[in-house]
Amino acid sequence: MREYTMAIKEICDLLGSCGDSVSDVEQIATILNGLPIEYEPTVAAITASKMAYTVDNVVSILVDAETRLEDTSRFPVGINYTKFPAKRSNSHASRGNSDEERKNHTNASNQHKGKVRPQCQLCGKVGHLVDRCWHRFDKNFKGVFSQSRDDNAGAKPQANVCTCCSGAKEASYGPYVVCSGEDSNGSMEEDAQVHSLTVAGTTSFSKWFPDSGATHHVTGESDLLVSSHMYNENGKVQLGDGSALSIQHVGQLYLGASDRTLCLDQVLYVPQITKNLMSVAKFAKDNKVFFEFHEDFCCIKDSSTSAELLRGRLDGGLYSFSCLNGQEPPLCFHARVKNDSDYWLWHRRLGHPSIEIVKRISNVTVSTASSTVCMACQTGKSHVLPFATSSSVYSKPFELVEIDVWGPAPISSNGFRFFVLFVDLYSRNTWMYLLKNKSDVSVAFDLFVSLVNTQFDSKILALQTDGGGEFRFLETVAHKLGIKLRKSCPHTSQQNGIVERKHRHVVETTLTLLAQAGLPLKFWSHAALSSVYLINRMPTRV
Repeated sequence: MREYTMAIKEICDLLGSCGDSVSDVEQIATILNGLPIEYEPTVAAITASKMAYTVDNVVSILVDAETRLEDTSRFPVGINYTKFPAKRSNSHASRGNSDEERKNHTNASNQHKGKVRPQCQLCGKVGHLVDRCWHRFDKNFKGVFSQSRDDNAGAKPQANVCTCCSGAKEASYGPYVVCSGEDSNGSMEEDAQVHSLTVAGTTSFSKWFPDSGATHHVTGESDLLVSSHMYNENGKVQLGDGSALSIQHVGQLYLGASDRTLCLDQVLYVPQITKNLMSVAKFAKDNKVFFEFHEDFCCIKDSSTSAELLRGRLDGGLYSFSCLNGQEPPLCFHARVKNDSDYWLWHRRLGHPSIEIVKRISNVTVSTASSTVCMACQTGKSHVLPFATSSSVYSKPFELVEIDVWGPAPISSNGFRFFVLFVDLYSRNTWMYLLKNKSDVSVAFDLFVSLVNTQFDSKILALQTDGGGEFRFLETVAHKLGIKLRKSCPHTSQQNGIVERKHRHVVETTLTLLAQAGLPLKFWSHAALSSVYLINRMPTRV
């Protein structure tokens, strides 16, 4: 694998020296397209991932996958599901027989090297995996290994776990951990020959409560920790009532999220603790994320993309996350399909169409897809960058007024080619003044201030405009009147979104009224004033 990737890198370097540089994306695509079918699960996992892999990351993943394929190719048949219980024996004769058997397996693997083909776990046929199997959509198809799985009566069903069968004990571990049997004394089981992958219908979850007042993660369940070790220091966990609890172990924990694995580092095991506490500050710093707390749920989002990684809920007055207990992320990636992600699988396969199209074609149930954002769709289909919605709430009229000028109109109407709109952000009421020139904005502003003072017995507290030259006079006038003046950022019309959309609403209504009356465009000024009059009397969201 390293020779293959180095050859492609040399070709890309030669092209770059000739002035035709090759991007990382093109280089990764070239590497993946040249791989044999044995690497198809790894290629599927890389292409379906939302992470931006570098060339070095992809090479590392493929080298690990090559190592795993070499290990599995020692047996001349597929072993996606194998059940060979190994018997432990202390006699030298049996040990010698085992050595002879291993030699025979090695010789057989050398003869069949390069001819091993993947075997489907569902139908048992050779040449494809379960993700490409035709029968995986047939609910009535039980699979050829169902009887073999039924024979494991003594095995405790768990979800996505690797199980190592030995004569004395069966040890199960979480996903992503290489299995190895252990006897009761803790020594490695040397005679265990085959590891099997079993999938059942239950999954282990843990509930974690985010705590902004905690400096460390604390748990009272020791079986959740991985890579744990004894705590040899003198520190203790200080509680709110002043008492201190002893720490026995320190370890790590990995939580399965939607896009990536999140790490709980330096988790303190305190047996007296009844709830798993997640330190908000430490978790956010270690995983480059931030928390959002709402009235009935909370969520964890990526700091760079703002993508939602994990969602919790309000339970008994406390926010909590029900997380899948994971282990250390795998060195070799593989493609997985869960029932909850069927929609997103087909959404990606079909080229990111709308929800309605996916439902009609694939006949999947859409539960959370309508409330989840596809980052690839946002990146590829958005015309502009996303802009945060304002959360400001106004409590009285004329607390903030947005001003903007429309024009010039292609046809003048009674000498008018412009109009200016004043929009009150509290009531959304709109006032229009027709202008012959942009410089007449100052006259319209004086008329509007007089109208507010006389008719509403009120004062304008703040004005918001863009950086147009027609509003420069406001810097002096607003200062004299005690009005706070705000300007939007350059090339950021979204900050004046209300008055910008009001322009469009007024113009569309004006053209519609002219079309209904059959009048020429030269009467647009009369229709525009009528449009504003009608819009102000229509229901609006405040």
